[in-house]
Amino acid sequence: MSEYMFAMEKFMSEGENYQVEPQDKPLDRDALAIPMFAYLAIIGMDCSKCANRVRNALLSLDGVLLEEVQLEQRIAAVVFDPKGITPADLADAVDGAGNDGRHYYQAEFIKQVPIGGAIGFGLGIPSIVYLIGPALQSNKTKSWTRLGPTSKIELGTPTLFKVLIERQTGWIIESEELSVYVLTEDGREHIAMSNICTHLGCRARWVSDQEQFYCPCHAGVFDKEGYVVSGPPPRPLDRYDVKVEDGQLFIGQLYMVEG
Repeated sequence: MSEYMFAMEKFMSEGENYQVEPQDKPLDRDALAIPMFAYLAIIGMDCSKCANRVRNALLSLDGVLLEEVQLEQRIAAVVFDPKGITPADLADAVDGAGNDGRHYYQAEFIKQVPIGGAIGFGLGIPSIVYLIGPALQSNKTKSWTRLGPTSKIELGTPTLFKVLIERQTGWIIESEELSVYVLTEDGREHIAMSNICTHLGCRARWVSDQEQFYCPCHAGVFDKEGYVVSGPPPRPLDRYDVKVEDGQLFIGQLYMVEG
């Protein structure tokens, strides 16, 4: 057996020793007041373990607030504090992620824009903008948005409501149509769920004959209460605070649900 084949066989047999677990990082809300967005093209990132190495390397930097590594596109999108970090620092961190002697990564800086400009750049960024949306909400008095009459809701089945709202995320003000699924089993307690998949921000829809939510982008599946059944979503569908007044259903703050 050649030395190369022997080395490869040894590497494959010890594969479990090289598992790479994704890390998490607390969100610095104060730094989000002046965030910048950077796009990096990643050379050498060819598997999910590679993506986790790149992700963990970026999160190890103090100035990185949020990141999204897209394996298929070989791109990393990073929200960072420009007071303490530069795109060159991001690239250096990615380059250093392959320092185990078996992997080699190289990051090529594509573009740096303010967070508002990231929306129009078109590199799959809506999901990160979506992720930081709740984080940018302040502790102001709750505002409530009317969805419609509770009489529209079928017991035991998520019912779709659509409403046009004006939303402010940080300093970005935009009008958008919200799609909200509302579930009640008894007509008294209600769950209001966002239809935005928690994987990469695509829109999930209710499939009544299967009694599940389905996201077509990467085959994410949720049960009728929004909990993950299968696929890549990391957590359940987000929910809205709910109240009922005079037979009308209102939604308030969007919040995350722990799986």
